[in-house]
Amino acid sequence: MEFVEQDLGHLLTVQSYQNGALEVAGQVYDYPIILGDEIIRLPENSVADLTAESFQAALNAGVALIIIGTGATQAFLSPKVLAELAQRGVGVECMNTAAACRTLAMVQGEGRRVWAWLWV
Repeated sequence: MEFVEQDLGHLLTVQSYQNGALEVAGQVYDYPIILGDEIIRLPENSVADLTAESFQAALNAGVALIIIGTGATQAFLSPKVLAELAQRGVGVECMNTAAACRTLAMVQGEGRRVWAWLWV
């Protein structure tokens, strides 16, 4: 088996996560962020506040998958929002933030177009 090293230097990746803080590109964030083509402070206070419009920038960027890290405990998007995103052909996965960071790294490594909403 041959292994090929991938250069993910052009992607924003989570370097570390501990309850209360994320490190991305050498910067520590102690507030929720959207991690996409750039880092955006999340205006919503919780997953329950997310609407289909909350994901418009990701949809405009052509993402195939949205990962939502919900903090220390798992929470879910409303079925209505999930249905609206599914209609637009976008997959959504909700999990605690530690799992979301691991999943994000794996999916980015596969070269897939993914954005993440991460609560700390």
